[in-house]
Amino acid sequence: MEKLIDYIERFKNISPFTLIEISIKEPSWVIGKNLDEVKFWKNTGATIIAYREGEKIVVSPGPDYRFKAGDIIVVIGSSDVYERVCNFIYGENGVD
Repeated sequence: MEKLIDYIERFKNISPFTLIEISIKEPSWVIGKNLDEVKFWKNTGATIIAYREGEKIVVSPGPDYRFKAGDIIVVIGSSDVYERVCNFIYGENGVD
């Protein structure tokens, strides 16, 4: 068990970034809006590195990517990225 904990701690120090997937579902205020319009990075500190739309995967979507219900976004950020992005996507307002 101690070895496992040691490995986990070492990995945490190697990569300070967290990579996650988040589904875009109703009701989300970002559906129909593009990345630039919602100021995604400014409001979350996270970067969308790809998204999946059904079987299609798009890497490094630009600022014109428009959120659609059913899409899955792949996001990278700091350790609390999941909470920040979910709060932003499913919150009632997009804070500037």
